[in-house]
Amino acid sequence: MKEDYIFLFGWYSSIAYSIYLIPQIIKTFRVKSVDDLSIISLCLILSAGISRLIYLQAQTGLLPIKVNNTFNVLSTIILISLYVKYYNNKNKSNKDLLH
Repeated sequence: MKEDYIFLFGWYSSIAYSIYLIPQIIKTFRVKSVDDLSIISLCLILSAGISRLIYLQAQTGLLPIKVNNTFNVLSTIILISLYVKYYNNKNKSNKDLLH
């Protein structure tokens, strides 16, 4: 019985941490601006997530944590992709203004 509660807390934690980047992805996509994002922070989050993925693959069990980490790595990759896309668009717009 106690293990069931612990398992449920693990899945709750996994879901909560998995969705925390979704509002930022939606906002970035809607406003098409990355002024409030730090690429250094995103790269650190991504490198930590990839390292954790490698570590977790050697572990047995821990499915909620593996799902969470995989989703977080994918979310971070999406944010970095949006950063590159909209940062480049911003630079192109600024260059067009100068010419």
